Amino acid sequence: MKKSLIFASIACAGALALRADYVATGFTQYEDWFKGIGAGVTSTNDMKATNGAWDFTGVSVGDVGYESGLVFDLDSAESISFNVTTPEISPDTNTWTDVKVSGVFTPVSTNDLPTQATMEARSAQVGFVVGISADPATNYYAWVGGANWVKLTGAVDPAENTAETETTLLVTFDYTVANAAKARFAILTGAGSVTTNLLADSSSATWQSLATSNRTVSGISCYGSGKITTADGAVGLAVASIGEVKYGSLADAVDGAGTSESTISVLRETSESVTLGPDSHITINDPAENIRGTVTVDPSATVTVAAAVEELGEDITNGVYRINLKTSGGTVVVTLPSSVSEYKEIKTTNVVAGSHIDVELQTSTGVMNAITAGGNTLNHDVAKLREFLANYTNAAYVAANASGATIGAALEANGDNGIPLWKSYVMGADPTKSISPVNPPAGDTDTSNISLAIPSIDLSKVPGDFTVTYGVYKNGTLVGTAVSNPANIKIPLAGEGDPTAQYTIKAVLTK
Repeated sequence: MKKSLIFASIACAGALALRADYVATGFTQYEDWFKGIGAGVTSTNDMKATNGAWDFTGVSVGDVGYESGLVFDLDSAESISFNVTTPEISPDTNTWTDVKVSGVFTPVSTNDLPTQATMEARSAQVGFVVGISADPATNYYAWVGGANWVKLTGAVDPAENTAETETTLLVTFDYTVANAAKARFAILTGAGSVTTNLLADSSSATWQSLATSNRTVSGISCYGSGKITTADGAVGLAVASIGEVKYGSLADAVDGAGTSESTISVLRETSESVTLGPDSHITINDPAENIRGTVTVDPSATVTVAAAVEELGEDITNGVYRINLKTSGGTVVVTLPSSVSEYKEIKTTNVVAGSHIDVELQTSTGVMNAITAGGNTLNHDVAKLREFLANYTNAAYVAANASGATIGAALEANGDNGIPLWKSYVMGADPTKSISPVNPPAGDTDTSNISLAIPSIDLSKVPGDFTVTYGVYKNGTLVGTAVSNPANIKIPLAGEGDPTAQYTIKAVLTK
């Protein structure tokens, strides 16, 4: 006995969705993937298919032809199939896959439904049929794996079908959860394509778990007799993901995150605005700045924004960078990618509500703590070191790949005063000015000593990495007592002093 038209998805890895007017929640952006019957078909010699082809080679006894649709009347051992070209390159993967088949589903006795072994031999993910039981009663039936066919119920009565009644079946595959594929069946009716979900018998469940590890649709197979006018598919495009789970909208991803610590990666442009609740712990990863709406954060909540290299630029130096994410309310914390945080850190964050976020970057504290010069670390007062570097070794300090070694090398160079920059730094000296002692700016009124000062040294800028003292030396011997104030250097005129002798002023750095 011939069996009715059976739709079977033969597959292995991906996701798809067909109708934006069908999905109330889930995926709202779609892209056509394959079309089994194109426009202007007149014969089976050219089905004008897109991204796939029909295979009629298995028909030797039965008939296949085209009469305003693909018409077939096959022997029990025969089948025809539409095979998708390279299923793995569907427009998206691991999302939803909708497949729409329109045609005449010839009823078949439920006693003649294919067995599990037969369906598995056909590599089927699902099967669909209009079945007549011994009652007699006519119902839709689906196979989703296992030994039994599931009776489907809904507002559409298949008993009203005649030999020429065309039915549009929509099968939605959900591949969003790894190793947990599921499908649901719906009948589209009326000019507006009103959707009626079919429920498993004696259950309110719409979705049926699939006993398969397949992750994509790779074709449609037909058995028995019937007529097909449409065999289309399209992919639901993921807008966001949390780990390996994809979502059709940003709002669904926020709902999926719940109160757990979750990173939402934004995959495609969306105009949605979403609200994060008081117990949310969400990090937004949006390197392409796809969010065009506003992320409203509960006043008691914090949202973390993971800045990406794509947003900041290729040559990330010190300065202000803009993240074009609109936020409102709550607390916004920005983090840097590891490739950037190795060298830079956020100095300030300025959130312009409803517009953008500005972050000012500076060389990281880790880099600053690794700076050595003259064989010594220079991290006693990082704020003062930053100021000195910005003024006198700025190129090395702000460089994208600034390191303790490169900044230290820059500090080894001599300043205009003739001494290494790092020595000027620890002494509090301006390296662009001479460090030669001169008479005090106020004049020398000391009758017992010759008073000298070094005006280019500012004690308020001494960082404290070294103890710095200034002494007067005669023939290598300290005369008097060394002082810490370079504005109070004295050469005695009596005792060890000799008005006609030459003296040397030395700065002594003690770690």
